[in-house]
Order: sequence, then C-alpha cells, then structure tokens
Amino acid sequence: MKNIFPFLIVIYLASCTSPQKSENNSQDSVQHIEQSATLSKTTELAGTYSYGEDPEKEPTGNMMIYPKDDTTVLFNIDLNVGPPSYNSGQLFDTLTIKNNQAIYYKKEDGSDNGCKWQIDFLGDAITIKTLDNAYDCGFGGNVFADGTYNVSDHQIPVYFITMEGDTTYFNK
Repeated sequence: MKNIFPFLIVIYLASCTSPQKSENNSQDSVQHIEQSATLSKTTELAGTYSYGEDPEKEPTGNMMIYPKDDTTVLFNIDLNVGPPSYNSGQLFDTLTIKNNQAIYYKKEDGSDNGCKWQIDFLGDAITIKTLDNAYDCGFGGNVFADGTYNVSDHQIPVYFITMEGDTTYFNK
C-alpha cells in the first residue's frame, strides 16, 4: 500500500491540471507515468563502468551505457589487454534490458559462433560472461569482455572516442 500512494498522488495531480478530464486522458496520463518510471530504470543503469587503471601495466576496460528508451540502452565497450601486446577491441551496439539483464548476440559473416554475452546489471557493477563459446566479437587477439566492471561515473555519457579518434555521440 505504501508504494502505491505516491503513484496515486501523481495521478490525482495529473488529472487536476489536465485541460480535459476524460477517461481516455487519464489512461494516457497513467501510461505516460508508467513509461517514465520504466525509462528512469534504464536511466539508473546509465554511466561508465570500468576495470583496471593503467593500460601500461594491466588489462583495462570500460563500458559506457546510454539510455535509449524504456527497455533499451546503447553501449560502447572499449578493452585493452595491456602489455606486452596491447591488443584491444571496441564495440558499439544496442542492448534490450529485462530484469537487469541483457543477452547480446551478433554474428558476422564468416564467424563460426559470433559474439554472445550475458550482461548483468548489479547496482554499481556490470558483469559480462561469454556464452556458448561465442568469443568472435571482432576484438584483437586474446581480448575478451568477460569480467566485472564497476561504476566509475553515474553521469549519462554524451559521446565516446573511437579507436580511430572519431567522436561518436550517443544521441545521434
């Protein structure tokens, strides 16, 4: 009962300020509020998550999460294995989130198994686990996304820099 009270207040206020008090208008208000509540959930997942601190000494990675709509986020993952090879990988794509989890799958022509991850959003961390031996994500040798990425910034990212040095904006 405690959780529904703020929702009822919002519904009441929306109906009081509405220029037309029709049943259809109330349903639109409820739907908008429900969508906003869901969108805020993907907004809560937004930010930059990372592991490792110095690519000159150790493997590093970061994953930026940008809320696209109520169930979808854009992500950019950038990885480097560190010395001695400094092999790296970067991937920009979309995830559909359900119950704080996403399954990412992409298979390019010529790939045996493609790239398949289970991504779990755990508050201030993300874990990525490769599924079905699908490691062909287009990364350099011995570059894998698996691991735990801790939040390093809760701000919604605006852009990222590609490996080629180009700026890519999430909202375009």
